[in-house]
Amino acid sequence: MSQDNYLFGKSVMLQKGEVVLKQEKFALRAYLILTNQRFLYIKKVGWLAKDYSVLYGVSLEDIMAVSPQKHGLVDKFEILEKSGKRMWFAKNKIHSLIPIINKAIQERRDELELKQRKNRIHILLDFTSLRDVMEKGGLILKNFNCPKCNGSLPIPDHGKVLVCEYCNTPVKPIDIFEKKIIT
Repeated sequence: MSQDNYLFGKSVMLQKGEVVLKQEKFALRAYLILTNQRFLYIKKVGWLAKDYSVLYGVSLEDIMAVSPQKHGLVDKFEILEKSGKRMWFAKNKIHSLIPIINKAIQERRDELELKQRKNRIHILLDFTSLRDVMEKGGLILKNFNCPKCNGSLPIPDHGKVLVCEYCNTPVKPIDIFEKKIIT
């Protein structure tokens, strides 16, 4: 079985959008695989086994740190997961994988952060649209409290900024929206 084909055996499947970044022969019948989403240790279990089984797998976003260490004269690295679980792998010259793994972890975090930013709702409100949004949601609000002094202020019919008559704090419609609708 070639190295390109073993990933698609019955026991080891890539997820949609997952790309192998690095594969490293680890031991007899075993591989370390780094994808753009996970780190895996796979091995043929049993002498007659044709498929590889995942003996260790972790999502890149769940890795807190990858640190180099020594095991006698042999290099090793340890993976520390957010859950507190630790896993180490020992092999000569294995330290060369650490920068590759750390780069993949950072790229995954950046990808997830970008996806999260895209999913956020961006609302540009003036007081007229704030009133419309709240009424559509079944919320009728005539007054609100100033975020600084807690003074009672009427919601104006229009405009983009209201200045508190008690403490001169500027209040934007988004401040009211986030306080009343989101929380």
